[in-house]
Amino acid sequence: MPKRRRSEAFPEAPPAPTQEELLEREDDLFQSFKDEHVEVFDLQSSLPRKFELVAQLATQDAENSKNLLASILEYIDVRRTNPSHTTRDKLGVIARLSDSCIRTREETVNLTLAAVELVDRSIRLVDQAIAEQERAINADAQPGSLLPVPEPAPVHPRWAKPQRVSLSPELGEALGLTPQPVEQRKKGRGKGRGRKNNYEPEEFSPLPRPDPPVIPNPDPNEKRYCYCNQVSFGEMIACDDPRCDKEWFHLSCTSLEAPPEGRKKWYCDDCKQRKKNRKA
Repeated sequence: MPKRRRSEAFPEAPPAPTQEELLEREDDLFQSFKDEHVEVFDLQSSLPRKFELVAQLATQDAENSKNLLASILEYIDVRRTNPSHTTRDKLGVIARLSDSCIRTREETVNLTLAAVELVDRSIRLVDQAIAEQERAINADAQPGSLLPVPEPAPVHPRWAKPQRVSLSPELGEALGLTPQPVEQRKKGRGKGRGRKNNYEPEEFSPLPRPDPPVIPNPDPNEKRYCYCNQVSFGEMIACDDPRCDKEWFHLSCTSLEAPPEGRKKWYCDDCKQRKKNRKA
């Protein structure tokens, strides 16, 4: 029986991958992950642009402030030696520079808030992706085989009240919501002199609310809203009482099937109860 060669008895191990091959594999994995979570990676292109605009506005504001201060000092010097009607033009210059400073700083604040909201939204998306990945691992499933987690809505600032939009029938059915309007009874005192119509509201009692969905790993520094004291997500509706402490409410936590149409106002249960107690 002929002897086998050493290479046949002990096959040589495959050559170790080169550094370029390893980098290429890592790049393929990264591109695959990036395609699955493209919303998060949009941050690296949009956030630097916002910072660049903020820097430009800061430079413009510094120039406007410098010119404004010089104009004010010049006006003070001229006003001491000239009548008031001869210095009105300089007051117009000061007013224009002041308006320019205000607009620039307001735009800077808006851009900064937009950047904060963008980062906060990306953090929530990463938290949800991690939670989905953990559920997939626990269920011994491949990532992406589960239903997608609903994308969180941006946090609305206090002064921004968006237009009321309708809730889709599919989402309303999934949340198990049914319309439960609060009606009012109309009472009259009858006919005769001094006839008046009194509108007496129906006895108010808070309606049962469905359990809100649980947001995984919420940011502890993010502001809480609604009866459920959770962060902003999904479709939200604002209370029209300016003294409302909670301000915004998840539509799924209210008794509404859809937001009020047009300019019809909506008040939360707490504000309704406060109005009722004040009338009593």
